[in-house]
Amino acid sequence: MQILNSSAPSLLQRISKAEGPDLAKACSSGFTKLKAAGLDDVDSAIVMKSFIDEAKGSDAWYANPVLVKNCFSQVPSIQKNLELIYGPSVAPSKQVLEP
Repeated sequence: MQILNSSAPSLLQRISKAEGPDLAKACSSGFTKLKAAGLDDVDSAIVMKSFIDEAKGSDAWYANPVLVKNCFSQVPSIQKNLELIYGPSVAPSKQVLEP
């Protein structure tokens, strides 16, 4: 994860607040660094998810398919491995409590 946070401004800080196109840009920067470091798609999926978990303060972001798509749809091969390892991103269903 040191590879990802080796620049200023901190990629960790950028991702912590980012959504939509800003998240896509921050993730693109991360994927470029991981590829330059020689990581394969499986390792990139694991490292990037762990890095985003750290940036966002938990893994709750993964339950938001829009955030996952913003970051990972630009690299379908990494997104495929992400889903194989962690399962698909699915928003939690709203449970209806009966009276």
